[in-house]
Amino acid sequence: MNYNNMIKSLNKENEYGNLPLLRGLKMIHYRFKLFSLIVLFTLLLTSCSNLDIQTLNLKAKQLIDSGDIDGAIGRLESINDLNPAFPQTHYNLGIAYYKKGEFDKAVKSLNEAVRLDPKLGDAYYSLGVIYEDLALTDIEKASKDNKIENLEVVNKILENLKYSQESYKKYLNLTQNPSETEDIKIKLENINNDINKYQSILIEKYDPNQE
Repeated sequence: MNYNNMIKSLNKENEYGNLPLLRGLKMIHYRFKLFSLIVLFTLLLTSCSNLDIQTLNLKAKQLIDSGDIDGAIGRLESINDLNPAFPQTHYNLGIAYYKKGEFDKAVKSLNEAVRLDPKLGDAYYSLGVIYEDLALTDIEKASKDNKIENLEVVNKILENLKYSQESYKKYLNLTQNPSETEDIKIKLENINNDINKYQSILIEKYDPNQE
C-alpha cells in the first residue's frame, strides 16, 4: 500500500496526490513544476506529527488484532516511509512479521526499534521470545530427525539461546514489574541450563582433548 492509498483509507485528504502533469510546457517550466511537486510532497511528509504516526500505528495494530497480518505489514511499511525514525512502528512491524512466521524480518525490525530507542523494553522481550522460539524449534526438529548431536545444529541452537538470554537480560534491566522480574529470572535460569547442556554436547562430541 502506497502513501496516498494509506492516507485515503483513513479518510485523510491528500491535495497533492493527483496533480496532473501538463503537456506542451517548455522544459524549464516542466523542471520547475517537478521541483514544486517534490517540495510539496516532502513538506507533506515532514508535516506528519508523532500524533499522526501514533494514530496510524493504532490502525495497524487493529489490523494485526483482526488477523490481517499482511494488511498490517503493508500499513506499517508505509508508515516507515513517512517517518523511519519512530521506534514504535519498527516494533509493531517486528511483531507482525513474527506472527507471519518471517523471523529474520521480525528480528531486523525489532533490532531497529531498540537502536532508535535503547529503552524500549518490550522490543527486547520480543527478541528474547523469538530467539527462544527459534532455539526450541531447532531442538524439536533435531530430536525428531535424530540430529540433536549434529555440530551445525548444536551451534545454531546455542547461538539462538545466547541471543535470547542477552535479550531477556536487557529487558530485565528495564522492567520495574516485580512479577515480570521473577518470570524472566526463571526463563533465564532455564535458558542457562539449556546452554550448559548443549555446550556439554559440544565438549563431549567434538572436543579433540576429550578421550
